[in-house]
Amino acid sequence: MALPGIAIGPGISIGGGISIGASPPVVNIPTLDITAHSFGSGNPNGSITFNITNDGGSTVLETGVIYGLPGQTTYALSTDTCTGYSSTAERTAIRDGGCPGPYTTGLTGSQTVSFSANQFIYETIDVLAYAVNSAGVAYSPTVLSWIPQICLAEGTLITLADESTTAIENIQMSDLIKVWDFDNGVFASAHPLWIKQQETTARYNLLTFSDGSTLKTINQHRIFNKQAGAFTYPMTDDTPIGTITMNAQGNEVTLVDKCIMIDVINYYNVITDHHLNLYADGILTSMRYNNIYSIANMKFVKDDRALRHTEEFASAGIAQRWIDGLRLAEQTMSISDIKWYTQRLEYKEHGHVATQNTHYMC
Repeated sequence: MALPGIAIGPGISIGGGISIGASPPVVNIPTLDITAHSFGSGNPNGSITFNITNDGGSTVLETGVIYGLPGQTTYALSTDTCTGYSSTAERTAIRDGGCPGPYTTGLTGSQTVSFSANQFIYETIDVLAYAVNSAGVAYSPTVLSWIPQICLAEGTLITLADESTTAIENIQMSDLIKVWDFDNGVFASAHPLWIKQQETTARYNLLTFSDGSTLKTINQHRIFNKQAGAFTYPMTDDTPIGTITMNAQGNEVTLVDKCIMIDVINYYNVITDHHLNLYADGILTSMRYNNIYSIANMKFVKDDRALRHTEEFASAGIAQRWIDGLRLAEQTMSISDIKWYTQRLEYKEHGHVATQNTHYMC
C-alpha cells in the first residue's frame, strides 16, 4: 500500500520520491576575455580592456589584471599591488576609489585596468585578466606577452665594412660593420658598441621588401623609414605597407608585407658605436637613439640645441662608453630614461652574468 506523500511547508515533501527544499542554483566561475590592450613604448606598463560576459550565476567579487613571469600569473601566486610587492607576479584589481579602497563588486561587461610593471623591465612577462566569484577564479583565455627586447633573429646577416656578411650570432666587438653616417650622408664603418646575449622567444615578425629580401625581427626592431625621416617600429601604423627604406647597396626598397610567425627562435642585437645603425639582411635598421634629429635626403637636419654636459651623465653613474657611443650630449631623453636604458644594456650584454635573485630597477 503506497503511503501518501506528506508535505511539510513550501518546497518540502516526504513521500514517494523524497525531496527536501528546492535545488540550489548552479554557480560557475565567470567568463571573460581580453578585447584590447596598450603597452608602453620600451617599458612594461599599459592597460588592458576585457569583457566579463557572464558572472557565472554569482556576484563578481573581484576583477582586474595579473602580470608577471610565465608560469607565475595565477591568483594564488600573485601579490595584490595594494598590499605588497612581488618579483614574480602581481595583480591590480578594480577598487572603489583606488587603493586602499575595497574591491569593486558586481562588475560585468567591459572593464579597463592600467598597470605598471617596471620591476620586470628586463623580463618577458605574461599579462591576463581575471575575475573572482563564489565558485573560484576565472582567467582570460587570451594571455598577452610583453617582450622587452627589440632584436634580430638568429641567422640574420650583418653587412661588414668590406661588404662581406656575418651572422648576427657571430658578431664580435672587433668586427668593423658597415653603417650609414647621417651626419655626412655617406656610407661609413663602426665597431659594435654593444652586443646582446642570446635569448629565445616563440614568435617573430617577418618583413618582406620589394627587392625580394626578408628580415626577421623580434617584437619591434626599428627600420629606416624614408617618408617619416626616422627609424620606426615595423609592426605599427608608423610603418605601413609601402614604407620606403634603404638597402646595403644604397638603393630604395619598399616594405610589401609584414606578418607574425609562430616558431621558437633565438635572437640577438647589436648597436654600433656613434652611428647606432647597421644593415641586417641588407636592410638599414637601428634604434630610437638614432632619431636624434629628423632625417631628410639621408642626412640629419640639425637644429641649434645646446649640447648636454658630460657631468650630467657621469653624476648619474652612466659610463663614458654610453656617453660617447650613444651620443648622449645630443639626445633629449630624460636622465632617468637614459639611466634605465643603459642599465638594461649592461644587464643584457653578451658575457654578462646576472646574480641570482638580483633585481635591477630603473
